[in-house]
Amino acid sequence: MSESSELLEQQLEVFERIHKARTDAGNDALIHFIREFRVTRMQQTYADLHDNHRYRQAVDFLLQDLLGAKDLSRQGLALRRAKSTMVRVLPDALLATVAKAVQLAALTLELDMRLAADLKSAGAEQATITRQLVEAEMGVSELQAQYLQQTELVCIVGVEIESVVHKPFVATALKMCRKPAKLMGLAELQDYLERGFHAFRSMGGAREFLDCFRQREHEFLQRIFKQSNAKVLK
Repeated sequence: MSESSELLEQQLEVFERIHKARTDAGNDALIHFIREFRVTRMQQTYADLHDNHRYRQAVDFLLQDLLGAKDLSRQGLALRRAKSTMVRVLPDALLATVAKAVQLAALTLELDMRLAADLKSAGAEQATITRQLVEAEMGVSELQAQYLQQTELVCIVGVEIESVVHKPFVATALKMCRKPAKLMGLAELQDYLERGFHAFRSMGGAREFLDCFRQREHEFLQRIFKQSNAKVLK
């Protein structure tokens, strides 16, 4: 078993554990609201980059796929069923990218679950939840390190994609996977990989975009934790 295959197996186990906890908690409506809040906030944060043709696809990929409102639970469970086939079909470099994407999805889901539970414990009802209330609950949580890790994982996934987009065999491998992915119920994962591939290839270099993302997300976290008198990120 390759290192990428082992990493994917580990992350799938984590994802399944978190998904079960989500099912048991029953806070899906709040989780969905939190994700919509995040998308709205990030649309405003990255509006200037979205207006730049060079970065538009990357911003869309960031908002719709990496940190957006999409529910990746179904794809994660389908990925478990198709893992052995994917290990045989996908190049190792792409397999590593999928593993990191699963890790990011698991951490994002866990953070959203914790935030939903905190809002619920505070007596908040969805109809009365505001952006200020969501940010306040994020700021008083003890998950500062995990929110920072989430930002870094987005950058890692971006670097993983950037590292393979210019390899000719990757584009060929993606095309070859379309039919098997559809048959295995992984069409959405296939679309995810292709959108990421095209978004990063069209940028002609992702470093500036990822550096900008890291800086702005750190500034956002610094602000909400400072407001709650928590330790500010260094």
